[in-house]
Amino acid sequence: MPTAAQVDFEIARNMRSVFMATVNSGLSMGYGTFWSGTYPGGSGRACDNTTPGALMQPAANDSSRLIYLYVPMAQAITALWLVDRLIDVSGFSAQSTSLQTITHPALTRSTDGAFVNPWIEIVTAAASAPAADLTLNYINQAGNPKQSVTSLAAGWATTVRRANPINLAPGDWGIRSLTSWQLSAGAPTAGNVAWVLGRMIQFSSQSSSAIATSYQRPNQVHALRGGLPRVRAGACVTAFGAGNLTIIGNMIMNYALSESLG
Repeated sequence: MPTAAQVDFEIARNMRSVFMATVNSGLSMGYGTFWSGTYPGGSGRACDNTTPGALMQPAANDSSRLIYLYVPMAQAITALWLVDRLIDVSGFSAQSTSLQTITHPALTRSTDGAFVNPWIEIVTAAASAPAADLTLNYINQAGNPKQSVTSLAAGWATTVRRANPINLAPGDWGIRSLTSWQLSAGAPTAGNVAWVLGRMIQFSSQSSSAIATSYQRPNQVHALRGGLPRVRAGACVTAFGAGNLTIIGNMIMNYALSESLG
């Protein structure tokens, strides 16, 4: 069985590195997002590698692959998602319990909706946010209208940039577009949110170990173990992580893309 280092070497012989990045960004409590850009109101936008707030990367072609994803220090983080941010749209009230319509552009990547997932990000925080049920109406990966319900824990809207993953209906594995959403009674008395659609590039479960000094870093996803996920041309690469609800800290992360030579 080859070691991770040997696997990386063999892959490197047939690929050239096109990008490596290190990101140090404040991570909010709970599910925190790296997103540092502005939010569009109105009809939203289709995001790409030029969208302000995207983690820096070239306009990758479709042969670009993620070689590794590495969080090099012990933090209050249990998981990290590197994602391609496809669509975002803001201007929604966290205070309303009325049905709110969502209008946004069509997907320009992952257009079939397969493995695309929704979440909401807190744009303006509320002083308090009781537990609530969120009903989402959407068009699934097969082009059919569906509905899901997500139970949001207390405090879901009290931290700016917090990301709240939203469920799909049982049996669905993707989403083409968002239609409308509604909060149950007991909504916050303040706050605004943005809706986001994204497709996961890589998931990493984080070790609680301190900084590793050997090559076998406990928090690193190596090329083969990561499955060499494809990063689509023009992807708006961003990330969010799950953290300790009582700790605010920095997430230091680096990742690299390579392009096939063959």
